[in-house]
Amino acid sequence: MQILEYPKINTIWKRESEKPCRIIVGEYSLPEFESVNRWHVTEKIDGMNVRVIWDGEKVEFRGRTDNAQMPTKLMLHLQQTFTVEKMHEKFTNPVILFGEGYGAGIQKGGGNYLPDQKFILFDVLIGDWWMEPSAVQDIATGLNVAWVPALGFWSTRDAIEFVRVGLHSKVGDCVAEGVVCRSVPQLFNRRGERVMWKLKVKDYEALKA
Repeated sequence: MQILEYPKINTIWKRESEKPCRIIVGEYSLPEFESVNRWHVTEKIDGMNVRVIWDGEKVEFRGRTDNAQMPTKLMLHLQQTFTVEKMHEKFTNPVILFGEGYGAGIQKGGGNYLPDQKFILFDVLIGDWWMEPSAVQDIATGLNVAWVPALGFWSTRDAIEFVRVGLHSKVGDCVAEGVVCRSVPQLFNRRGERVMWKLKVKDYEALKA
């Protein structure tokens, strides 16, 4: 099976070309973002990207890149959660589970999420097929793992306003890091990439600095 790194998600707005590279509100980074106004919005978690890879026989755990170092506590949690027996029972095809390792010791303020380190699922690739959000949630339930909070089906304006105001996280005792927005229905551009974007609270905080 082809083991993919998680595709880069563009911020909805363009950025300044020179540091501090602040967002340029109103200038879309990709033209398709302006053409869609219905998004499935999930909370963005501030953690460490994790790939759980099942090839039908064995389970591997990798970070965003193959060279990324996994914290010991997080690796132990992954090994206990995604056993060969469980993966063999749940999946008949190769699969990559994409998620975040989050909690104390992962990123600044990770302890506001959890006192320990765990995995939270945000995307699933089975074969060449990206799963719809409802299927991702079903898979998380079946594996007994957390799934990133779904905030709803929102317009572009409402998703941006959530971030601009800096509303509270549904996962921990902190302001949400931001949002990830996927087009509804799921659309692809001419490059074969899914139409989706992210936006972080700190992008708007930087405009005030």
